[in-house]
Amino acid sequence: MRELILLLIIMAVFISGCTTTLTLNFKNDAITLEQYVISSTKLYADSPITITFDVTNNVDAAVKDVEINFFDLPGFKILELNCGIGQKKGDDVCLFDSIEPLDFKTVSITLQAPNGELIKAPTKFTISFSVSYKYSGFRQANIPIIDQVTLKSPTLKYVSSSPSYGPIKVDFDPPIGRETKKGKQIVREYWGVKGSTFNMKMTFSDVGSSTTGTKLPTNISAKDMTVELTGIHVAPDLPCDFEGTKTLSPKEDVMLGKDLSCNFVSNDFSEPEKLATIAVDFDYTYKYLRTETLTINPLE
Repeated sequence: MRELILLLIIMAVFISGCTTTLTLNFKNDAITLEQYVISSTKLYADSPITITFDVTNNVDAAVKDVEINFFDLPGFKILELNCGIGQKKGDDVCLFDSIEPLDFKTVSITLQAPNGELIKAPTKFTISFSVSYKYSGFRQANIPIIDQVTLKSPTLKYVSSSPSYGPIKVDFDPPIGRETKKGKQIVREYWGVKGSTFNMKMTFSDVGSSTTGTKLPTNISAKDMTVELTGIHVAPDLPCDFEGTKTLSPKEDVMLGKDLSCNFVSNDFSEPEKLATIAVDFDYTYKYLRTETLTINPLE
């Protein structure tokens, strides 16, 4: 499907002679449910009800192990679960090994409404299902280190890469080399000094949209996160939430919103200035719930 869509776009551009750059609209909500349709606007007892939606990848990389679990259907009976090309686990779970960027997989479930003997007046029922998937994130910070002899301030600038797409991101709190006041604004510049320790903080947060559903807490397992150091190392005998030398991992599982902190010192260098890097890779499982309240009417 994805290959066909891309081929049609390329053909359209070629035929039209258009040279405009194609803009792809990626989002932080890696997996969303699009084209969500309920088969009827008025539902009756004992009648079949079909819910259909497209499980859509909105990010720039494949999303793995996407699972749709219809775990809470009080009063309803599953008549059919159609997972398309996905795997069906039991009667109530669809699993997709991988969904490619901007591709989608269609899921539909047909339910039998509650027994007519129980429905004497319009009655509301709430059903729930979960959406979960595995994804990864990355971000890198480049920190100027000066010798404080030849240079008193760096010629290079502190730069952090843009966060990777996905609902979980990491932010850096880098070392402050200088603060200056310009009018009412305080301008901070960030660098480190050769031979001196500096502290770096990292904070993970959920930037997924609440419109996807009810987000469940996400923690990052210590084994699923690495920090690669270039030009610096962990300062000995000072606090650090990581363990390792050149490649670090957190000592404990990472909770969103809680700072991870470590003290670093630069490796030795002969130049007036050197650029150090901290690169963070992490994997996680993201999960949210969708609920649907259905009004079931008595048989006429």
